[in-house]
Amino acid sequence: VRSAVAAWHPDYRLSQPYPEPRWAFPAGRPLRVLVLGALSREKGADILEAVAAGMAGRDMEFHLLGYAYRALEGGVITHGPYRNGEVYRLVEEIAPDVVWYPAQWPETYSYTLSIALHCGLPVVVP
Repeated sequence: VRSAVAAWHPDYRLSQPYPEPRWAFPAGRPLRVLVLGALSREKGADILEAVAAGMAGRDMEFHLLGYAYRALEGGVITHGPYRNGEVYRLVEEIAPDVVWYPAQWPETYSYTLSIALHCGLPVVVP
């Protein structure tokens, strides 16, 4: 029986493919919460709307960079669909403090989560 370990490399250093997230508490402006992507019911569109409405009057903004299966109200600022080549510029323009994933269904891979991690933003995921 052959060993399961073909080689051992104790000097191997794990890589960090994304920058460390930076928490910055804004002074003089609302906390900006960004949700990225195309939101269905399962991906949390209704939850985003309900939370934004419930937080109305507090020092928070909820931005959707993408679109939902229906028009969202309750204070959600919807920026609409984007092209892959412009997403990083748009995220920078919105200048979010945190990216939130209100999904209610597990995913094996999230393209938009990779975007948030590449931007060095803190994320809140289920």
